Amino acid sequence: MSCDDKNTLQREGTSELNRVLAALNVSFAKPDERDNADLLLFAKRYAGFLNYYNAGNTLDGDWEVLMKMDISVTLATLAKIDINAIADYRKLIYKRIRLSTNDAEAKEQFKFVFDLIFSLIRLVDEQYSLITASLETREFIRNTIENKMQQALLITDKLFGEF
Repeated sequence: MSCDDKNTLQREGTSELNRVLAALNVSFAKPDERDNADLLLFAKRYAGFLNYYNAGNTLDGDWEVLMKMDISVTLATLAKIDINAIADYRKLIYKRIRLSTNDAEAKEQFKFVFDLIFSLIRLVDEQYSLITASLETREFIRNTIENKMQQALLITDKLFGEF
């Protein structure tokens, strides 16, 4: 055996430098991980606690209505809809429908599909109604809703007819 070969034993594994946890990295967790939409929605909720007093120094509402009039708050509300949670809930409902033992139980679970759809439509409609009619954004959102929702509404109408 040669004395020039200092380390003949090769081990598997990770070196010390490769074992550094990502969580120990300085940039792993930001001090404030909220984005602009989160901050706008927080300001909208906070505005509900700020009271407005009229000239007679009597309570005359809060500032939430003022915040709702801002287009950025409307867009933040729509942007923060958790599509993944909605999809998971829909899958859960479909699973419950498949696992139901009788038609009455399946119909009861099937009702939740429509509740989910109508809740989403109501939320989008509420936000759409808050957009000032003179804004070009309102027309863009209306066209987007019409184009993207046509197929979904046809499927919903078919499901509702079968229900």
